[in-house]
Amino acid sequence: MKRKMLLTVKGKEREWCFEVDADTKHLDEWWDDDIDVGIIENIIPEWVVDIGLLRVWCFIQDLINFNL
Repeated sequence: MKRKMLLTVKGKEREWCFEVDADTKHLDEWWDDDIDVGIIENIIPEWVVDIGLLRVWCFIQDLINFNL
């Protein structure tokens, strides 16, 4: 199943993160090869955090995505 994932690439001086759509069946192989990739569970706009609705936002997003 394809999911949104965060791929982290470490350069000489900085770290770069990219949002990618990838198949979860490859996760174990990537982790075994020390590739820094993780599943994105929630996407949260900054304004939601600013007004204090982080938990409510995540709960509703999980309901919509059947993550509960």
